[in-house]
Amino acid sequence: MKVALVVITFISCVVAFFSLYVGVTHNSMGEFCRNLDLDECKFDYYYAAFIWLTWFIPFFVVQLVTFCFVRFVISVITKQSR
Repeated sequence: MKVALVVITFISCVVAFFSLYVGVTHNSMGEFCRNLDLDECKFDYYYAAFIWLTWFIPFFVVQLVTFCFVRFVISVITKQSR
């Protein structure tokens, strides 16, 4: 279970970082600028953390629920086959 949690956390982090990277590099309207000025952009770290968490949490939860469900189904199937 510990290995699965590490893998699930790693995959969720990669997806969240990639999504944040795409958002920051395509920041054409200044969404990540605190002062909404593209010439002198002061990066908004709170908004970036919010975006990262909105990608990380759903991916983590969905993967964890899927892993637990598959593990449960496998345990039920192996008990019935005995």
